[in-house]
Amino acid sequence: MTDPFQFSKKNLLDEHQVVEVRAPDDAVATWFELAGLACAELRRMGVPASVEAPDEPLALESPPGARIHVADRYPYGVLFSWNSPIVDSESFQAKLIAQKVDDPLVVRVFEVARMMERAVHRLLDKAGFRVLIDNSAHMNYEYRILAAPVRLRGTKSV
Repeated sequence: MTDPFQFSKKNLLDEHQVVEVRAPDDAVATWFELAGLACAELRRMGVPASVEAPDEPLALESPPGARIHVADRYPYGVLFSWNSPIVDSESFQAKLIAQKVDDPLVVRVFEVARMMERAVHRLLDKAGFRVLIDNSAHMNYEYRILAAPVRLRGTKSV
């Protein structure tokens, strides 16, 4: 498995770099394999999950559940977040556009998303995946999947 931090470090230390460097195709391929294994494990446990490619256009409505994202640019690697169906509703979007971040619904949706992200993190950890809650963004947490359990390495995801 290719370590995503080697690309992050290089990207952050290169002061002359104007455009973010894309990770090599072989690294991205290993991350897709890892994302597929994590997605399959979550589904096996009854948690809805989907994998997003870096080049896919953003869908207007994302599937609910764990969103596993393969990042070929900074922050690099395999990350996940939680998507609640309500975030795609017109009323919720209107609250966000109006910047009503103290609205009880908005507060609750973000609280639930953080709870679910921690639950997914714990499920993957208990299944033997190497996971990390990364606070390097300083504004919020990035939930990362770094490696599959030894028992799953070399197997194909379903």
